[in-house]
Amino acid sequence: KANFVTECKRMELTCVPKLVKFLEDVRYAGEIKSLLSKNTEAIAHLYVIQGFDFASRDIGSPSDPYLIVTCGESVFNERDSYQDDEPNPKFNKRYDFNVSFPGAPPLVVEAYDYDLLFGDDLIGKTSIDLDDRFFNPKWVAIEEKPIETRELYHQ
Repeated sequence: KANFVTECKRMELTCVPKLVKFLEDVRYAGEIKSLLSKNTEAIAHLYVIQGFDFASRDIGSPSDPYLIVTCGESVFNERDSYQDDEPNPKFNKRYDFNVSFPGAPPLVVEAYDYDLLFGDDLIGKTSIDLDDRFFNPKWVAIEEKPIETRELYHQ
């Protein structure tokens, strides 16, 4: 176990505590060790359907939202497709990212308010730990992945 933790830290994996917890569960130890012993290339698909009740960052009107979606070096900036005065934007977009496990970077979704004169404002963001999904046997076992509702956070 100590060698595994050391190796994960060397590889700068962000999900080390969760992986160690899985390894402690004898039922998953063989499967996890097998996955960790090889580098797996994959394509992560993200579907963004709609936003609800986006906070207003404009004075006297709803925000003009758009998304910036990143995963490692890959960035999709939808600034040119902002939606004017829309607190419940419909995005209906699919984003594809080439990732490698273990060690996939987090997938980050940020919503911004477009502002031509004063600079864009962050409405909120969320992050998805792809390694956590890939190494979670319960998630892997789900044949048809559920639609998730995620809150956007702003500090």
